[in-house]
Amino acid sequence: MNGLDSGTLASAMLDSAWISARIAVAAGLVIWIVGARLRPGRRHAQDVARAAAPVAALPGAGSRALAQLAAFLAGGALCALTRDEALSLPGWGQALICILAALSALLGGMLGAWAAQTLGAQLVLPAEVRAGSPLVTSGPFGIVRHPFYLSIILWALGAGLALGSLLGTVGLTAALLATSASRARLEDRVLEQAHGDAFREYAKRVSGFVPKF
Repeated sequence: MNGLDSGTLASAMLDSAWISARIAVAAGLVIWIVGARLRPGRRHAQDVARAAAPVAALPGAGSRALAQLAAFLAGGALCALTRDEALSLPGWGQALICILAALSALLGGMLGAWAAQTLGAQLVLPAEVRAGSPLVTSGPFGIVRHPFYLSIILWALGAGLALGSLLGTVGLTAALLATSASRARLEDRVLEQAHGDAFREYAKRVSGFVPKF
């Protein structure tokens, strides 16, 4: 029996790479969800939220959240419409995209789970700060101020690339960056209202989305 020729073998390896990238995207999502569901104090989070009145809750949080959701859905639809674009690239290009997709999706999932574990029962509604809640600056919050939004962007980037979409992934990532930045600015104002100088010092040390080295 003759062995596989090099072209067939390369094609099979690329197919495996695409499948592996999509499995990594699913795994990243599972990690994100499990991390949020199993965070410390989750069962008591609603009781804590009901017992403590918010110190500050700025208007516009709901509309910004809807804008972020719309960006995710529209960008996801564009990725679906432009899927398999990357299949026209040479083999090494496709392999690179598969690696980037897997790493980005897994990193996004782990970052989101880490942030949820760090906040525990303090994970409440966005743009709202509870009375007596400390300013969390440990864990991923010591790297960036908004690890949740960064985790969503990273996972979505990986998901788009795993579909083989190039144009769609660019559009999805740009839309999520813009809408996440809008939500982040609002939450920064809320935190500054609640924590004053402590937050301003924290914001000088830690950037919103890109770690400082």
